[in-house]
Amino acid sequence: MAPGIFIVPGLYESRDTFAPLVEYLKEAGFPFIHVTTIVSGGTTFKRHPQVLSMEDDMEAIRSELVPFVEKSGNEGVILILHSAGGFLGSGAMKGLAQSAYEAETKRGGVRQIVAFTAGLLPVGFEHQHLPFMEIDNDKGIQHAKDPGTFFNDMSVEDSQVWADKFTFHPAEGWGKSVKYCGWQDVPVDFIICVHDLILPAELQEASASAAEAKTYKLKAGHMPQLSKTRELGDLILQAIKRLA
Repeated sequence: MAPGIFIVPGLYESRDTFAPLVEYLKEAGFPFIHVTTIVSGGTTFKRHPQVLSMEDDMEAIRSELVPFVEKSGNEGVILILHSAGGFLGSGAMKGLAQSAYEAETKRGGVRQIVAFTAGLLPVGFEHQHLPFMEIDNDKGIQHAKDPGTFFNDMSVEDSQVWADKFTFHPAEGWGKSVKYCGWQDVPVDFIICVHDLILPAELQEASASAAEAKTYKLKAGHMPQLSKTRELGDLILQAIKRLA
């Protein structure tokens, strides 16, 4: 039996963004795959009396991850993290690492993180507005300033299809400090996308170094699940097999 695969997207992304990668991994022999969502997507601080924050996102991810880990049983779970999903997904797995299960003489749990162009951030890191964010205080939202920078290795026509599906997040109140880093509790493999304009390669390398990750390099931009689906899928499979 193959382990379950649980995918955590980054900001602005929908589940559809990962459909090609999910199909590729299923064809490779991993039938049990779940893509979660970032619940703050599509919300604003103008419309909601209580702003949805990254902590709400992590809690929502955890509400799906816990039953997924249980259903995956002894084979465990591979956590695939992209972009902001790096700190959101790893922040949601407290108590779910394979080592925590083994401490209770159980099998299963999250046994590995495979990150690609992801932010694996340390405890205490405080989130601020980033250069790729456009802040619209009138509407109470932040969205991608230039969606094309996310798809810099795709044609204009293809990238526009996916850019049109981007959502938005609250302009204020979303960012909190990091309180837990699941990447400290499991082995990490990190796929560095060398042409990324959102998270430059040197920032990815810093995240990988902090996590003492096994690294791979992919000639791709920020969205390789769309632009280099097969190549990304093959590196993910290589990473999983490394610890099988």
